[in-house]
Amino acid sequence: MVRKLPPARANGANCEQPVETSAQRLIAPFVAYIRCECHLSENTARAYRRDLVRFCRWLGKRQIAGLSIQALSEYVGWMRTD
Repeated sequence: MVRKLPPARANGANCEQPVETSAQRLIAPFVAYIRCECHLSENTARAYRRDLVRFCRWLGKRQIAGLSIQALSEYVGWMRTD
């Protein structure tokens, strides 16, 4: 039996789930790595995760590979206001 997919939304996006960036997809494996392979404490792993999630929130649609020193300086300023 072939199942038909529901019709796509007008804007082509699923409004119920936020779009996950490629950077965000890397957070969970990295946290697992630092916990299991590096034997870092749970508190340290949570702190890394929190900081990376915050960085991804600032990153938005920017590409990591295209970040300049100026952009990273703006991130430091953003952290003070967030």
